[in-house]
Amino acid sequence: MDAPRGDHAATGVIHPADGRAFPSTHPGFSAVSVQFVAGYGDATDVPAGIKHAVLLIVGDLYENRENAAPRGASSLPLTAERLLWPYRALEFA
Repeated sequence: MDAPRGDHAATGVIHPADGRAFPSTHPGFSAVSVQFVAGYGDATDVPAGIKHAVLLIVGDLYENRENAAPRGASSLPLTAERLLWPYRALEFA
């Protein structure tokens, strides 16, 4: 899988595993669909570090709600960023 990165990344691409091929399909737009499941399931399964980071981010956004400038992911509160760091996927297999 090619995982695009950056603020304005293009759509990702899925490739078959080495030595494998996709099954044949009919030609046309949307001939194949991919189901992708992500997340932790129930709210009780979410790690405490992520919950704390979300609370910090929401609190920061509330306190600074009058700012009209768009905010990017790099403008997260530093503590929230550090709480989320262990949960980042740095490499795709």
